[in-house]
Amino acid sequence: MFDKATKKLVRQIDHKGALIASSRLNDSGKLQVLAVVQKTQKGWFWQQTKYRPTGFKLNDLLEGDPIKPVCEEKEFVSFEGEFNTSVAGSIELGSSPVCLNANGQGTSKLSLSLGNLKKEDVDIPTLLKLTRGRKLDLKNSFFKQSPQKNMTFTLLKERVFTTHDCSISYTDLEKASCQAVVGFPEIMTKQCMKDSGEFQYGSKTALRIPPDTVMAYSVIEMTVESDGYFDLCVLPSGLESDDISQNPHPTFSEVDGQWPLIQEGFPLTTLKKVPGSGHNSNEAL
Repeated sequence: MFDKATKKLVRQIDHKGALIASSRLNDSGKLQVLAVVQKTQKGWFWQQTKYRPTGFKLNDLLEGDPIKPVCEEKEFVSFEGEFNTSVAGSIELGSSPVCLNANGQGTSKLSLSLGNLKKEDVDIPTLLKLTRGRKLDLKNSFFKQSPQKNMTFTLLKERVFTTHDCSISYTDLEKASCQAVVGFPEIMTKQCMKDSGEFQYGSKTALRIPPDTVMAYSVIEMTVESDGYFDLCVLPSGLESDDISQNPHPTFSEVDGQWPLIQEGFPLTTLKKVPGSGHNSNEAL
């Protein structure tokens, strides 16, 4: 029920954003600033990327003195919500002499009363300065026990948490029925046998969560070299390109249609794309 509530919250406040819904209430204590979170990449297209808090912080793995990151805590949002879901379906299988008919219906209601939520952020530019040139202790048991396949290490850089006691309630009702008809065509007199059944299930659960419970968080990926040095990936999805412009000729003047003078450091390959050039690329180079 807790994961249903956090997913619904993230869908409402940061749809398709960077926030990750906390899936387990018991992990809340591990989701602190600069906590190490293992990211498991999906192996198949239908699978989802998974995040698992480790209980370790960056300072637990660093060689030398610990760092003191700069963090900012501020009011984020006040959230109350009630969400209803209803689904129904039926199916009929078979033909004479056997026929099976099944029907199902389900309804659910999720109520969230979270009140005021706060957000804590790490100042990334300061963090980059503090970690520049630092190394991780690869002899730490954490690295020896961590599987390597499809595994990425991340650091928690942002978290959204409760400020007082909050309540979550979930009501679920399911109904199902089934009817079977079996005929006996080989008997001269038309005969058949019918059987039917019904099933109903309902539940209502309420959960009260304490202050400082982490509902959502975001991470920054960390690449670790074999010698212990590491880098933090500040661009989304690990973009390494130095040109993310969608304009194929970003330096082309749209006013006079002229190309500017080539400056130091300008990529020579651009000369191949000069429109109206009377020379081939080899001559230009």
